[in-house]
Amino acid sequence: MTPDARRSARGNLEVRAWLPADAQAVHDAIVDSAEHLRPWLPWVDDWLAQHRDAVASLAPLLAQNATGERLHAGVFLDGALVGAVGIVDAPVDDAVELGYWTRAGWTGQGIATRATALIVETAFADPVVARALIVHDVANVASAGPPRRLGFRHVRDEPSTRPPCPADRGVDRVWELTRAAWARAGGRTPAP
Repeated sequence: MTPDARRSARGNLEVRAWLPADAQAVHDAIVDSAEHLRPWLPWVDDWLAQHRDAVASLAPLLAQNATGERLHAGVFLDGALVGAVGIVDAPVDDAVELGYWTRAGWTGQGIATRATALIVETAFADPVVARALIVHDVANVASAGPPRRLGFRHVRDEPSTRPPCPADRGVDRVWELTRAAWARAGGRTPAP
């Protein structure tokens, strides 16, 4: 991803690549949301156990952002950190996988959908990317909302190869949105 494609906003919602100054806010958001995130995200316990220094914790993510290998971004609503969204890996073939989480207390407000729409725009700004994927465990019903609302197509359910989480059933639901479908839909984010 190009550096100029790492920040976008719509209304009072901003998505931007993490900055070193975000370290403590990111750490606090994960700690505050641990019980909410732990059932679905395998890295939460590792973060809590190994990342006592907020600045050092964020350093590997900042390094991946700098190389363009991945995009780790914060979701800010009226300036407050309310979640995260990103491009999970560099493009494979013509596809990237997107990921997101919303801070406890901020779910059910469309934040993940709006933030995911902005990161879709960022992904499709890269001419190599023709498809955006979202993958989540079938038991994680809340994570199905953003792809469904944004016009992603459910393409398959498959045995998971990801590290297991406490609430997982071990079956991944895979959603896909093509650049062409996004363009036909107007390629726009939902209104605030």
